[in-house]
Amino acid sequence: MREFSYDEVKAATKDFSLDHLIGKGSHGCVYKAILDGGKVVVAVKKPSVVAPAHIDNEIDILSSYNSRYIVNLIGVVTDQGGSQLLLLDYMPNGSLEKFLPSRPNQSELAWRASVAIQVGRALVGLHRANPPIIHRDVKSANILFDERWRARLADFSLAVRAGGPGRPAAGTMGYIDPGYIGPDELKPGVDVFSFGVVVMELVSGRRAMEMGEVGEGVVGRMAAVALRCVETNDGRRPGMEEVVEELERAIERVWWPLEVVRRWVRRGLRRRGGRRVKVVRGATRIVCRKHLIEDSDENGN
Repeated sequence: MREFSYDEVKAATKDFSLDHLIGKGSHGCVYKAILDGGKVVVAVKKPSVVAPAHIDNEIDILSSYNSRYIVNLIGVVTDQGGSQLLLLDYMPNGSLEKFLPSRPNQSELAWRASVAIQVGRALVGLHRANPPIIHRDVKSANILFDERWRARLADFSLAVRAGGPGRPAAGTMGYIDPGYIGPDELKPGVDVFSFGVVVMELVSGRRAMEMGEVGEGVVGRMAAVALRCVETNDGRRPGMEEVVEELERAIERVWWPLEVVRRWVRRGLRRRGGRRVKVVRGATRIVCRKHLIEDSDENGN
């Protein structure tokens, strides 16, 4: 992790002024800070008075785990009162939550599916860790977008390691597994259920607990995956690897407006990792296979 002083962070946020405030939750406030002479932009998570245990837990989890699919810990500083502040990856494009209150049209649908796949991959990595890490608070507000609009899972204040000390059930109403009522019910399926709710939000354009019919085609296939995730019986839910594979198959062939893909082609996306962007002669639309869910850089690496 990078080392910064508290005075440096305090100056970069202008003493944690409202002008630098970018988020606020039950566990504290988040500020934008530019450090190291303008070379590093971070999000500074300053805990509330009642949440030091959650911050300590988040440091414990993130200091031992790193992934391109999550908001990673960059460093930790201690203020004058002994409280620890987290320096995290800065996500300039906000959370998924703000994009939900509208039913997706065809040109937006595959982007939403790619978001689901990226978050699914974040959970696959967490559940593969040794011991497995269970997030416990997967929701649209905790899915943030970086400068290239890649989705990343954030806020590990409630995360726990499987097999660790028993903790009371925790999560967010509307996303929490109804069968998770105590430490004995803590399994990766808890995250699978919450992820299923997020996928339902993505395909319906409605927030948790406001769902209705979601349609057919790609939307229907994504909804079918989501419904498997929210099975009441945890034993009937798929694992996250299976979920990601089904979502990838659901959007394997999606039609995109010609002008959208032309813009991607100009950015160097004509070929990525052996996959093509295929132009159909005489057609007004072209076929784009999977490249939205690849995390290559602009040079295709």
